[in-house]
Amino acid sequence: MKIKLQQIINWLMALLVFLLPIQTIWIMREINLNGFKWQQGTVGFYITEVIFWLLVVFQVIKWLDEKKKIRQLKLNISTIFSGAVTLLAIYVGLTVLWSGDSLLAQVMWVKLLEGMLLMMIIINNRKSSQWVSWAVIFGGVIQGVIALIQFFNQYIYANKWFGVSLHDPAIGGTYVVEVGALRWLRAYGSFSHPNILGGFLVVTFVFVWFNYFKTRYRLLKLVSMISALLISAGIFVSFSRSAWLAYVVAFVWLVLISLKNNYDRRALCRFVVYNILFVVILGMLYSPLVSSRLSGDGRLEEKSVTERINLIADAKIVISDNLFFGTGIGNYTYFVYQKDQFRPGWEYQPVHNVPLLVWGELGLVGLLIFITVVFSLLWLVIKQGGVRSVGFILLLVLIILALFDHYLWTQYLGLMLSGTVVGLAFSIE
Repeated sequence: MKIKLQQIINWLMALLVFLLPIQTIWIMREINLNGFKWQQGTVGFYITEVIFWLLVVFQVIKWLDEKKKIRQLKLNISTIFSGAVTLLAIYVGLTVLWSGDSLLAQVMWVKLLEGMLLMMIIINNRKSSQWVSWAVIFGGVIQGVIALIQFFNQYIYANKWFGVSLHDPAIGGTYVVEVGALRWLRAYGSFSHPNILGGFLVVTFVFVWFNYFKTRYRLLKLVSMISALLISAGIFVSFSRSAWLAYVVAFVWLVLISLKNNYDRRALCRFVVYNILFVVILGMLYSPLVSSRLSGDGRLEEKSVTERINLIADAKIVISDNLFFGTGIGNYTYFVYQKDQFRPGWEYQPVHNVPLLVWGELGLVGLLIFITVVFSLLWLVIKQGGVRSVGFILLLVLIILALFDHYLWTQYLGLMLSGTVVGLAFSIE
């Protein structure tokens, strides 16, 4: 019975993580603000949530079959971390009580709980972590291929069954790199924004790196090498500066710890040279686009910087008006709209910084709990494997992404990705 249950759980974990990039959603509520869709106010149920709750059911059955009581379940990690996570979940639930949009707050609270539950399940099945890591890699390879096709095609066709919207560089609102009069489409993959594609692929690259050196089979090494090249290319064509930064930091750190851990020098040299050479060739071929993104001189780049500055100004107002208890989970943009209802609808966005966003939505009380979770998490991972561990590098990538964007906190995918990464940070040796 245990073996069969474990096999089902393994398959469901792998399937869930593999399909996470698919954004198929049943929209239950959609609202427009001043003629534009209020993205953060959309309420829906993702198809992958069906798989997730099936996974939860079978995990509970397994626990009961092993005669474990719910009150005896542990994350097998420090009491400080598990206590802080539990306290965060409870406090976020309480913020629903004073949220302006109660329905939105309830939905976002459930999404957060799903991410936490996924983390817990992965930790409790750490012996099966390879299933999940390979699922992440295969999902990343597919996204890398899709990203390259989109970039070379310079057009993304809509597909409601896969949750993909139409993106045409000639249409305003599409994320592009502008060089002179030319508008180059940034790759989205199956995600809602190129930055999410880039961040997801950086996470998968870390797994590919370690699997490349861990396996002894030449065929798997070749598969890992090809996967790394496709994923690196996908990160490049996303033209996400936050993903580029996370990629460079992770790459350098991975090289350093590979040398410290005495990995096969020839294999390391091949892996590093091929990836660097591949990215350099792409950079030379599309140097005007790279220059535009890095210099920030173009019209759109200057507009992007201005928007981020304005969003930080909004964050200061939201925080000062909700200093101790916040607006409530998911209600950041709702509060901004209530303060100023005459902006263009697309301007109602979360600040692109998770700590500031958490402060705005949960207040100083929630921020302190959140910081406790993050620092206890870092301390535990360093204590368990040190700064040379895959867990530390994964958390480093998450922190970089969280400092420059908001999707790890505001979107179902981001919360589930965070739960997956944190769970694997504890599980992979």
